[in-house]
Amino acid sequence: MGTNKSGFVEKAIIYTYLLLLPFNSGLLRESLHSLSSSVSFIPHLLGIGLMAILIYSKKREYRPSDIVKKMIIIILLLNLSSLIMAIIQFKDLGTVFGRNTIVAATPHIMYYLQIMLAIVYNDYILNQIEIKKVLRVILTSFSVVLAIGYVQILSILSGGGIANSILELLGRLFFTDEVYVARAAKLNLMTPEASTAGAQMAVFIFPLLLALIKHKKMNRVYGIGLLLAYIPIIIFNNSSSGLLGIMICLFCFLFLISYRKKINIWNVRIMLLLTVLLVFLINFDTIKHSDFMERTFLKAVDTENLSTLHRTTSIYTNMQSLKEYPIMGVGNGIQGFYYMKYFPNWGFQSQESTELYYGEAGWPGSGAFVFTYLSAYGAVGLLLLCYAIYLINRNLRKFKNTSYHYIYDFAFIASIGLLFQAYSTLDIIGNFYVIFIISIAALRRIERNPVAINVDEPRHRILDTGFTFQPAVRSIP
Repeated sequence: MGTNKSGFVEKAIIYTYLLLLPFNSGLLRESLHSLSSSVSFIPHLLGIGLMAILIYSKKREYRPSDIVKKMIIIILLLNLSSLIMAIIQFKDLGTVFGRNTIVAATPHIMYYLQIMLAIVYNDYILNQIEIKKVLRVILTSFSVVLAIGYVQILSILSGGGIANSILELLGRLFFTDEVYVARAAKLNLMTPEASTAGAQMAVFIFPLLLALIKHKKMNRVYGIGLLLAYIPIIIFNNSSSGLLGIMICLFCFLFLISYRKKINIWNVRIMLLLTVLLVFLINFDTIKHSDFMERTFLKAVDTENLSTLHRTTSIYTNMQSLKEYPIMGVGNGIQGFYYMKYFPNWGFQSQESTELYYGEAGWPGSGAFVFTYLSAYGAVGLLLLCYAIYLINRNLRKFKNTSYHYIYDFAFIASIGLLFQAYSTLDIIGNFYVIFIISIAALRRIERNPVAINVDEPRHRILDTGFTFQPAVRSIP
């Protein structure tokens, strides 16, 4: 009886975790020591508890995959780098807004430990549950997010009413600060703002749906219907980075489609791309003044737009700080000291940036992932990141031309989207679906764990890929 109860609780935690992956709400953003508003405290503690159960449980053993082990080492090296730089700069940078370099770096070291725990836990889940069952839960979460999106649309169109009451109830359940659509008239789904919701659709929802539909891993009528149902969500989301991300996602998907006719399809795609560019150039004077152009390409580089200006300020100060320590970076979380030092005069046009400069809006964050990472870890961090990408890419290539090819396609589309969104919108901290995408890409192909699990199950099974699979632990139905 005790074992069964433990199994039920464990499965409930796993399925709840998977269901809430797109829910980057206040519940998943509560900060450590209130130094940031983009990361989670509660799941951090849950992660530590779950890992303690995994490590010390006498009922089963768990061994991370080789890729996960190497990623753990990479994260620990990054944290060591931040700690070293915090100590080096401790005396020179002094105390700003009541924080010294060690106090500023400590939460971010904890955040990266949290990422490490999430990667290990994801690997554990994927080692316990069939991938198709994992994806089934995630698809359910997409439907839930879709329903919430339509409630938000109803709130915008009706000006409040019952839709707002539903959103307020959801806000209390997930600890969100406000009913975002009531203030901004844009869809944020269950993320902090419209841009992060657009990024989530472009990086997670659309790539997975397209990959599953392409390889017939889900009912195509249902899958296409779900994609079409998200079109109004994209429109009311009204995020330039999100719309551009969706376009990039669809363009990448175009290059993954296989054709039966024996033609040089790469030439066809290249000709299509050149045709689009030619039409764009011929009609540039008309297109550049269009509403579409204003909402997408121009807004993304328009420093007169205050949200773009705010992001650009963080990018500028990060890159200026990197000049100080190009080899190891300044350390993660320490960029805030340089935010005040290198703050540009044009940054005062943004009220958000100005409040951060004067310490009225908390400790200055460092923006999206790319420039945060570069300024934090420098050339050493870049080499470690390239090595992690190499490991994941090498692993993904093993899935090509197998029944798991859809994992390769999903990871390919999502990674291209991540490269774009990580420039302006997304940070890896607190975005558990981004960490899950990385974990899917690092999915183990062949198990060699010698631990015997379920006596009712043969020690070796032949997968439809033709490889021998030996479960590392008793599988969860």
